[in-house]
Amino acid sequence: MSKEYGDLLSRSLQLSRRDLVKWGAAAAVISGGSLAACAPSNQVAGTPDQKAPEDPLTGGEWVTVPCTMCAQFRCVNRAYMVDGVPIRQKTDDSHPYSLEYPNWRACIRGRAARWSFLSPARLKYPMKRKSWQPGGGANVNGHLRGKDEWERITWDEALDITAAEFKRIAETYGTGADDYGNGLPILNLVYSLEPRFLNVAGYGTLPIWGQNSTGGWPVVTNKMLGNGADNNDRMLIMEHAELVVLWGCNQVWSDYGDTQVTMRGLKERGVKIISVDPWFNPGNNGFVTEWVPCRPGTDIVLMLAVANELIRQGLVDQDFLDKHTVGFDEESLHRHGLRDKEGKPIMRRTLRKDAAGKPEYGPDGKVVWDEESVIEMVEGQERHRFAKDNFKDYVLGTYDGVEKSAEWASPICGTPVEMIRSLAKDMGTIKPMTLIARQANGRHYHGASMVQAFYAMGWMTGNVGRPGAMVANTGFPNGSYSGSQNTSFYAGGGPYLGLYSGEESRVDSFAPAGFTRQPGNPKADLPYGAIGYPWDIQDNYEEHRYYGTCFAEAWDAVLTGKHHDFVHGMKDVNIKGMIKLHSSNTSSQTVNANKAIQAHRAVEFVFAMDIYMNTTTRYADIVVPCTTYWEEDGHYNMQNREVFIGNPNRVIDPLFEARDSLWVDAELCKRFGGDPSAAYPNGQSIKHNVFTGFANAWVVTPDGKGKEPLISFTEEDLAEIGVTADASRLKEGRISYQEFKKRGFYQVELDDRTIKYSGAIVDYIADEDHADPSKLLTTQTGRLEIYSMNLANYYQVFGLEGKVGPRAEYVVGPSGYEEASLGEYPYQFINVQPHHRSHSTRTDNQNVLEYFDDVLFINPLDAEAQDIRHGDTVLLTSNAGKILRRAAVKSTVMPGVIVGTHGATNRLLDNERSSGATDWDKVIDYGGNANTLCASYLVGQGHQAFNTVIVKMEKWSGEPLLPNYRWELDTPGLD
Repeated sequence: MSKEYGDLLSRSLQLSRRDLVKWGAAAAVISGGSLAACAPSNQVAGTPDQKAPEDPLTGGEWVTVPCTMCAQFRCVNRAYMVDGVPIRQKTDDSHPYSLEYPNWRACIRGRAARWSFLSPARLKYPMKRKSWQPGGGANVNGHLRGKDEWERITWDEALDITAAEFKRIAETYGTGADDYGNGLPILNLVYSLEPRFLNVAGYGTLPIWGQNSTGGWPVVTNKMLGNGADNNDRMLIMEHAELVVLWGCNQVWSDYGDTQVTMRGLKERGVKIISVDPWFNPGNNGFVTEWVPCRPGTDIVLMLAVANELIRQGLVDQDFLDKHTVGFDEESLHRHGLRDKEGKPIMRRTLRKDAAGKPEYGPDGKVVWDEESVIEMVEGQERHRFAKDNFKDYVLGTYDGVEKSAEWASPICGTPVEMIRSLAKDMGTIKPMTLIARQANGRHYHGASMVQAFYAMGWMTGNVGRPGAMVANTGFPNGSYSGSQNTSFYAGGGPYLGLYSGEESRVDSFAPAGFTRQPGNPKADLPYGAIGYPWDIQDNYEEHRYYGTCFAEAWDAVLTGKHHDFVHGMKDVNIKGMIKLHSSNTSSQTVNANKAIQAHRAVEFVFAMDIYMNTTTRYADIVVPCTTYWEEDGHYNMQNREVFIGNPNRVIDPLFEARDSLWVDAELCKRFGGDPSAAYPNGQSIKHNVFTGFANAWVVTPDGKGKEPLISFTEEDLAEIGVTADASRLKEGRISYQEFKKRGFYQVELDDRTIKYSGAIVDYIADEDHADPSKLLTTQTGRLEIYSMNLANYYQVFGLEGKVGPRAEYVVGPSGYEEASLGEYPYQFINVQPHHRSHSTRTDNQNVLEYFDDVLFINPLDAEAQDIRHGDTVLLTSNAGKILRRAAVKSTVMPGVIVGTHGATNRLLDNERSSGATDWDKVIDYGGNANTLCASYLVGQGHQAFNTVIVKMEKWSGEPLLPNYRWELDTPGLD
């Protein structure tokens, strides 16, 4: 425990409960819950000198609290509140457990939330960097960002300075250029959530586009499957699957929730579960039957070898492929790959370029595409011009002379030959099979090609569109949609619970008269590839519009003044300011963290909002404190389609001077003469929008044949909430508002009537002869496309490296196993989701870190070669940076592979402590941010290649790192 932390803890023990609330409810409850548990060692509870403490579970009530500790938002989390202070937390204990009616139990991340939200590390006040002054030029002192001291300022000062600086930058460096993008000098660091006050002002911001979490998966999935997302219900998987193959999955560790429930059910039924992964990770080792090792980034090699073995062993479901796919073999391309669903010839498109490699433009000002039909006439018959490019002949090496056999694959992927054959045999003979991959294996340089191979290999077994048979990237399906105060509110729904809009809505938008929507960016479209993917770029991409800068190129765009603009190639850009509303650590969560710091230092003004100090706030000029979800006016979430979880009220009052990001946006709208309601979804408050989610939640009827409103409301309920609505439309509901408010969640108990298996792909497979055109998929041909010319055409529009062809192909990329084997950087490094936090959230939660440290998992052979022992400090060096971390020597990691956890925040050593210029070749990140090691690859659909990293490893000879829980808290030093 650090001295600072201990001092705060001791200080808190001298306060009454009322004083504790006023002080901010910080340290006393952090270490475990009851005040007695924190009593100084020289005092013993219950002695004559000290009054026995009160029972901490008296005088309060259990309240459902938002669990935002992972991307899934799907477990029940409750806090026992006494005088506004959360004394204890627990999870779902509302009923006996069963697989059909499980308790949705929170993991350590959710149950430890109060320790973080009430942490002494919380940012408390608006602050300004001392050496920075408005006006640009010599006033900036950008080289001191991250080294400077802070001074406290008022909210009015912070907002006035911010508005004035962004106005100066926008008007000095231009927002009126005719050419979209050349006049956007303010970079928005929050993915897909815009600062609306700058839109109100007419300036707009430069958005970031691309794929962050999802890697190479989304675009390829859409073009190969269309609307045919292949999702079984978890119960159907548990009841019907006889084989489950987890390809690059660590779900019980990173997702928890219904993943653990499903895995438990499968194990109890004796289902064979195979894990394909570079390490036998903690999320699988309690459930998995067999581990198949595979080096990072070589998944495609193993997949091609499995496909080869399926062919050689006679295990291909040819009937399924003939009926439902196109492109597996030459004949299928001749039969199904010539024309689209409307009967038009399929075209191969190529962007026309001049001798200098720049796009050519036609008279209309648009780029020119050369096109040729895939159809050729042979002896009076239509034949596919590129039929030899089919998947089967590529796997067999028919035309390129390289058979993708187990013997070919094994030296590359590291999987023994006999294990490859055994895996193929299991996948081809044990049915139904559920084949699941997650996103990490798509976060590679050639991640999109891997996705192509994954679907092609899986479809060869015919495990699609039937109960327990699935080939998907969804994980164990957890259904529906979520809504929270800082994001959009979605319509739609799963088979059990759903939010509905339009005719099925019971409450219309609360938008005031004349209000239509939040103002859009006047200078750029929504960032391409953001949440809500505009999937079909050939229909939605407009080349005259501007979509921003790619994730992986954002820092280079600041430093070089150039970036890619899709089909147009390189374009000038002049970024002079950065903004980050909301609580997100973009600078840490994006590749090449060292360049992120350099970029922050290069601009004239950085405004950042957050809950804690982190890589983004540390290098800003104005920093303001953000509220947590517990301090905001309600929430609801329903990522788990069996449970609707919500709370109509804030859990605790905002601590210190924290404000929510929408309030900040609204206040800045005022300073630009705009309507502050423009900052809010639907033009109304968080509370109103949360009520809309409650009122428009529906639930499946007990007979499974329909749906009904979930919550009923009375006039008194509406008055209590403080909203105006037509109570006559809200009187029906499964449970009353008062009942739901008390409990905080509603769960559906599944049975044969409520479990449904439906969807586009189910209907498509069921129509075996495809007699009903309405049941075809939304792919170009209407079929599952193993060969997709549409996909290859589509990828050219991104204008980046790592394009894909119509079918899967193994191509050696940079910083993979092949390059590692040459020796300069001999180890492959991957970073995985940690169990103890979500992304960079909870970095300073010392109570949790005492049990879950940020370490490197290293194979004993590799450790021995470097004289590294368990607990030693290790220096990793890549071509992008250096980090320090402590070693955990484990035989569950493949030799040559090092596994680190994702989300640590940067803390720099060496000459970063001086006020002089930084020598980035010498800088070491002792905070251990994995993205310090990741280079900036502009690849594929703009996805970040987080796991394309090779490093050298050395035993650290300097001062050893302490376990993370013993580090001093990262605070601005104002208290």
